[in-house]
Amino acid sequence: MAEANVIELKDKIEKDKPVLAEKTIVVNKEKTKIEKSAEIADKQGEEVFTKREIVNANIVEVTADKNKIQAEIDEAEPFMKEAKKKIDALDPKDLSELFS
Repeated sequence: MAEANVIELKDKIEKDKPVLAEKTIVVNKEKTKIEKSAEIADKQGEEVFTKREIVNANIVEVTADKNKIQAEIDEAEPFMKEAKKKIDALDPKDLSELFS
């Protein structure tokens, strides 16, 4: 009885070998596709990391420029306010005399 089972299993294995071979080929093809996709994803990840570093450096530079410009605006603002006061204090008659 056990011997018959062994023979039956051996026959089944022999019959299944072509199917196993076909499936092994399919699996290997899929494995190759996955490996290529992984390589592409790794390269894209590196590109993203590099671009992120560039963007972060640009953010630092732009922030420094913004702060410098704001400091210049803050420094000029009192002079602008004073000039506006003086312009507002001018008499239109005096201006028309000056340009006549």
